[in-house]
Amino acid sequence: MLFGTANFELRYDPTGIRDQVEQGRDYGRGFWAQQWLGLKRLAGKA
Repeated sequence: MLFGTANFELRYDPTGIRDQVEQGRDYGRGFWAQQWLGLKRLAGKA
């Protein structure tokens, strides 16, 4: 509201991110495991 960026619409737009629906995909267990997997995927190693 302060900068005119508030959005009060009652809807959720698609983000393009699948919410862990792929079978067999490892998302890591715990915060550090997820961060490590994210870094490996960013570097193209996983």
